[in-house]
Amino acid sequence: MFCKVSGLITEAHWTRWTPDQLRPYLDVAFDAFGAERLIAGSDWPVCTVAGDYSRTMSVLTHYLSGGGKASAWP
Repeated sequence: MFCKVSGLITEAHWTRWTPDQLRPYLDVAFDAFGAERLIAGSDWPVCTVAGDYSRTMSVLTHYLSGGGKASAWP
């Protein structure tokens, strides 16, 4: 079983979300699934209600730059 984490932005406030607001949810995903069972991909066109591809992927870039358990991302 895998978990796709790139769809988180559409669950947040579409115009006011920040990567830091999504961090707790990514923490839970990394704890529950481990880095080896998380995947990221485009949610296009669904994600366009809350951000473009670049902004969507920046959530993971921001999270991964923090190190910790995220540093194990394959």
